[in-house]
Amino acid sequence: SIVQEIPQLRAALDGVLHHHEHYDGGGYPEGLVGKAIPLQARIVQVADVFDALTSHRAYRSAFEWSRALEIIREEAGTITDPELSELFERLVREKLEAYEGGWTEMIENANRFSQISESSDDLREN
Repeated sequence: SIVQEIPQLRAALDGVLHHHEHYDGGGYPEGLVGKAIPLQARIVQVADVFDALTSHRAYRSAFEWSRALEIIREEAGTITDPELSELFERLVREKLEAYEGGWTEMIENANRFSQISESSDDLREN
C-alpha cells in the first residue's frame, strides 16, 4: 500500500508485493508458483535471501558469502527460481572470486548506498 502511494516506486510494486512467494507455491501473499511469480519479484527474492543470509541477525551470525550461495542453490526450485539462482551465483562468484578484496568491496559499496539513502532521508526531513 505504501509503495503504491509513491510514484517513483510504483514500477517496483511487483517486486515488493511478491518477493516472498516461493517458487514451489509455498510463499505469500498469493501462493503463486514458478513463472507465475513476476520476474521482478523473483529477482528481488534471490537478492533478499542472499542479503538475509549474509547479514547478522539477533538469533544467528551472518553466513560467509560462499555458504549463502550454497544455501540458495539448495533452495533453488523450492524457494527461489532455479535459473535466476544459478545466474545470481555465477555473477556473485565472478565478482568475488576475481580478487581477494571482492567481498569487502561489495560490503563497502552496500554500506555507502545505505549512507546515501540515510542522507536523502535526512534531507527530506529537513
